[in-house]
Amino acid sequence: MNTLSDLRRTLDRHADDVADPAAVARTAAVHHSVAVVRRRRRAVGTGVLALVLLAAVGTVLWPRSDQDPVPAAPVVLGEQAPTTMKSLGYTYRTDGTAESGTLHTGVVVAKSDQPQLYSWTADRATEVTVHVPGDQVWSSLALHFRDFVVVPPNTWGRLSVSASQGRVAVTRYTLADAAPSGYTSQGVTYRDAVAGRPLLGATIAAPSTTQSTVSVVSPAGRAEFSPLCTGVPAGYAVLVTVNGRATVSGDCSDQTSFDPGAAGGYTTRLGRAGRAVSVRVLLTKGPKSTTPVTGDFPHLRLGVGVYGPVDQEHLVGTTVDSAVELGGHPWTLTETRSSRGEPRRLPGSAVDRVASMVWGVKGNVEASFTVHGTPTQVGESSTGPAGLSGLWVPANAAVEAHLDHGKGPFAVAFYTRDDY
Repeated sequence: MNTLSDLRRTLDRHADDVADPAAVARTAAVHHSVAVVRRRRRAVGTGVLALVLLAAVGTVLWPRSDQDPVPAAPVVLGEQAPTTMKSLGYTYRTDGTAESGTLHTGVVVAKSDQPQLYSWTADRATEVTVHVPGDQVWSSLALHFRDFVVVPPNTWGRLSVSASQGRVAVTRYTLADAAPSGYTSQGVTYRDAVAGRPLLGATIAAPSTTQSTVSVVSPAGRAEFSPLCTGVPAGYAVLVTVNGRATVSGDCSDQTSFDPGAAGGYTTRLGRAGRAVSVRVLLTKGPKSTTPVTGDFPHLRLGVGVYGPVDQEHLVGTTVDSAVELGGHPWTLTETRSSRGEPRRLPGSAVDRVASMVWGVKGNVEASFTVHGTPTQVGESSTGPAGLSGLWVPANAAVEAHLDHGKGPFAVAFYTRDDY
């Protein structure tokens, strides 16, 4: 969610327009240089580790086999759970399981290549705290299965729900077959809008083919390419061209093919607004090649979605998105705080928030972002501008942010949920 895609999103905002013949060389250099923004966790004490290990014991809700009968929604604490729930256009269906307990209950989220939705309730009016794999701690006053969190693919661990009084319960929902509105082909969907960005066009390569093309109309502003390339051995790359000119290139990976438009991408200008351009996606042998490979790739999923215009706000020599998605919910930019180089301590908010930290400093930079009571998250870059995104800030938690040695300006952007 946050590593390579974040780097691409941040650095490509500063690439030259497509019409520049040197753009390809610059793009390739960016994606394969040592200027990688990466996040790492720092230990905050053996006591926390011990708590994590103890919490790992719990009920495992295993995925249901396609051959099993469709389960009915469970009755939990005297109320019927919904049969289906909606998140960002996707439909999730109950798997028939539920767990409940006094003051506290939880499950172990099993690893899956599809997202999983969890909802909760309580037997009385109370605020619940939901601990989600990935160090997220949600606060919610919405009970009776009116609130939820989506755990993304390939994420696993302990999920727990607790309250100061009464009984609480949690139910699980798995992805249904119904595709959301958008472009769907070969079992892959590019949604018709992601984080407020309309889908301009998309294409998925046919089975056993290594290229595909779509025509889109240039927006009045920057566009974002969201390529998909998975199911091939190491050493292959995905290349996107615009009107035959190579534009962006990156390594193929074992990413999930679920919701590729939300996985992040590359932003650039397509030229004069209103003109039609041809966008092609190719599987190549390495990032320097511009020729589609031939051969049999039975597991290949190759495609590209084009979104735009991209709505962003300029901060400290770079930009942040005006809207993001996290946990199955949309979030809108509501506050920004800047620094000329001095560390910033920012107060908490009454509601959960998502944050991005960006900096416009060139050269080797290490940025630290600490939410009170959680491990520090660190970003490193060597070219700049760069940033960290998808930073979770629970309700009432203060934040500390700084660059090493006060090297230069940085900013923190905060987002709040807009689907309550």
